[in-house]
Amino acid sequence: MFYSIAFHFANNIIGHCHIDPDQRDIYVYGSELFLSTFLGVLSIILISGLSGHFFSGFIFLLIFISIRLFSGGFHASTYLRCFILSNLSYFVAFLISCLLLKVPSVCGFLLLALSDFVIFAFSPIRNDKHPLSEKTYSKNKVIARKLTLFESIVITLCYVFTLDRAILSISSASLFSVASLMLFEKLRKKE
Repeated sequence: MFYSIAFHFANNIIGHCHIDPDQRDIYVYGSELFLSTFLGVLSIILISGLSGHFFSGFIFLLIFISIRLFSGGFHASTYLRCFILSNLSYFVAFLISCLLLKVPSVCGFLLLALSDFVIFAFSPIRNDKHPLSEKTYSKNKVIARKLTLFESIVITLCYVFTLDRAILSISSASLFSVASLMLFEKLRKKE
């Protein structure tokens, strides 16, 4: 389904923008990626909004996408599986954040620290299907670490100044979601 929509979209772009038809595959792939990402984000926003937890969905997407873009981790083999995995990641992060609200705040900080450790230790996870140059690999490692540190500081400051456990909980659970996908891929590669 994505392919046919993306193919049609790419043909329109090529026809209207006078682009070389030999580049059609590149535009089809980019269109598929855009549609898949857009639908995944839209789905999480709709689920969180309809359940009355729009803020948690927004925080999850902000943290999950920004870190995962540079840290890598497990990638699903199809767009449908990616869509399901993304939504499942949000659902699990939301459940973990609900559990964190019932325990002392220190548990949220411990989860945050554990996630930071995993991201610092393993990022970026190499993807065999999309290899990076050593220069890009090194750049992504620095960016993933800086973003993780920055977001962890912001999360901590938000908690210190507002004492809002919900922010700490969903943020820690979102970072844990990224770290879990990284660990899963790391363990999968060892098999």
